Parts: sequence; structure tokens; C-alpha cells
Amino acid sequence: MTATRRIAGVVGWVWFGFVALLLIGLIALRLFGGQIDLIQSNSMAPAVPVDSLAITLPSDPAELEVDDVITFENGAEILVMHRVVEILETDDVRRFRTKGDNNRTTDPLLIHEVGVQRQLWFSVGGLGFVAQALQPPAGLLWLAIFPAALIGFSRWRRRDEDPIIDLRSDGGDGGAETPAGPPVAAPAMASAGSDVS
Repeated sequence: MTATRRIAGVVGWVWFGFVALLLIGLIALRLFGGQIDLIQSNSMAPAVPVDSLAITLPSDPAELEVDDVITFENGAEILVMHRVVEILETDDVRRFRTKGDNNRTTDPLLIHEVGVQRQLWFSVGGLGFVAQALQPPAGLLWLAIFPAALIGFSRWRRRDEDPIIDLRSDGGDGGAETPAGPPVAAPAMASAGSDVS
């Protein structure tokens, strides 16, 4: 097998391993109520810059504190992720004043506790292209077809290179062919009527 085919096989198996770990991680995240959000605004830079993948978890408004980052819908029903800068409590109801780290002013509306959707767990910057690349149908190509093609390529070319041994004899009886050797002289035959000692 050439180096190129060997590398293709290794890359294919490593990619399959990555996909398996990714699926396990996504399943575990779902079991704990987690969600992955693609950040499309730079209002939370530099902590959560645009094109980041943000992992959020369900939040309990009663446990939120100043400096927590939450998600909520603004007046235009757009999902926003901003930081809590102030908590106001009246009649056992909590309202949150929020602000984007990269914004000069606070958000115009207070967020009622029932409007808080999720809380930021952590984020990874610069991975927005991954989420876009994994969208169907292109995601199927990258997750399954691409590594399978690499592995198939490496194995198919290796079979072509395997030596083929023909065990059939010239007579076609399926036995192993006797290797050629030096000629052997035939024994002398006695003539009729003579004694053989």
C-alpha cells in the first residue's frame, strides 16, 4: 500500500472516531437539556464573538446573579444573548437589566423572569462554520460519505495490489502445481525373457 492510501485510511478512521465522539457528546448534551446556538451578532464580543458556538443550559431565574449571561427574546421576537448587569425584585418577581459587553448602553427593556430562556454554559469562538457545514444535506457528506470514501479507497487499492497465486495444475484437477526441477533419467527396462536381479 502506498503512503497516500495509508494516510487516506488513517484519516478516514480518525474522522469516523471524531463523528462518533461528536454524536455521543450531542446526545449527552440533549439529555442534560443543553442546546447549541450560533452567535450571529458581535454585541457580546470579546467574551462571545460573532461566529461562536454557544452551549446553553436551562436556567432557574431565582438562581441567576449579576454577570450571568442569559438568552431571551427581545420585542421583535429575536433571540438575544446578553449579560445581566442588574437584578430588580418587586413583589417576589425578578426582572433583569441586561447589556451586551460590546454595547455602550443597556438594553431598553427589563427582562421578566418568565422571559429568561437559557443560561450560557460556555462558548467556543470561530466554530460557526462547523455548524453551517454540518447542516443537511452537506452535513451527511462530511459526517459519513467522506470518511467512508477514504476508507474504501485505501482498502480497494490494497486488494488490487495483493499477489494472485494460481494453485491449479496444467491438468485442471485443482491440485498444486509441481515446481519444475532438473530432469531425472528414466530407469532402464529389462528386455523380455531376461532376469532382473
